[in-house]
Amino acid sequence: MPESQRLTSRRNMSARYSKSKKRSGGSALSPSPPEQFVIYLDENLCNSKAILDVLGRLEIPHERHLEHFARGVPDDQWLPLVGKNGWVLLTADKRIRYNLLEKRALEQHSVREFVFASGNLSGPEMAAALELALERMRITCRKALPPFVASITRKGEIHLRWQKSHGTKRD
Repeated sequence: MPESQRLTSRRNMSARYSKSKKRSGGSALSPSPPEQFVIYLDENLCNSKAILDVLGRLEIPHERHLEHFARGVPDDQWLPLVGKNGWVLLTADKRIRYNLLEKRALEQHSVREFVFASGNLSGPEMAAALELALERMRITCRKALPPFVASITRKGEIHLRWQKSHGTKRD
């Protein structure tokens, strides 16, 4: 049957049935915007070839600390940029959540921080753990209200270590 006949036939068939007055919620809504998941590599990780290779290969958008700040800039000065942009902080510095100024910056700017649990991982070991953890990181970012600090284990597991007490989890 030619295309024009099929369209005419469909129009005639639909005219026979009464149409619902209420619009479907699914068809009326536009698709939701893509989830933002940009990783910010702190000063200690931003030049790690192994981590950069994993992020590049998996096409994970990322920002490098030294593209925005000079070496040695205190954490409480660059953390606002991470929070303001909704980036996900990746660091090997476990001390951020314990330093009062830095913890205030995490809280004030709603930073989502992931830190490698073991301080003695090599670059390739951190990259391998990151690759295993990426999907769990995304899930944590969707479910846990910022600010929070989560650790990444050698096996790519994610453990929430600290979260501001204003709320526990999103539905």
